[in-house]
Amino acid sequence: SRPYQRELLEKAKEGNTIVYLGTGSGKTFIAIMLIREMRGQLKSKKKAIFLVNSVALVDQQAEAIRISTGLSVGSYCGADGVDSWTQAKWSEEISAHQVLVLVHQVFLDVMTHSYFSLSNAALLILDECHHAQMAKNHP
Repeated sequence: SRPYQRELLEKAKEGNTIVYLGTGSGKTFIAIMLIREMRGQLKSKKKAIFLVNSVALVDQQAEAIRISTGLSVGSYCGADGVDSWTQAKWSEEISAHQVLVLVHQVFLDVMTHSYFSLSNAALLILDECHHAQMAKNHP
């Protein structure tokens, strides 16, 4: 890791942080290091939530997290048929994993149906957070 990545990781461990860096500068690396640091808190009901803005990033980020942390990671997008999942199915999926990687809209739907409570999130990462603008009607 680079010195600025370690510095940003330390800041993120202290509280809410927005990491604004250029493409290829290691934002995902910092997020994964933070998940790894918080591994001890990801027990029973507490989860790390990693939100992405495209279907292509769901599996890519999930695999990167899985490889780098050794944690159990679930990945979810509309193409997985999640729109028709019951509360029981979501409960089973959420219980089975320590980290959940979701497209924003899927997470919004999960929250809207009360399948997951933010109080059960030990960590919430918004990848590409600059896309979350009201004017763009983004979830």
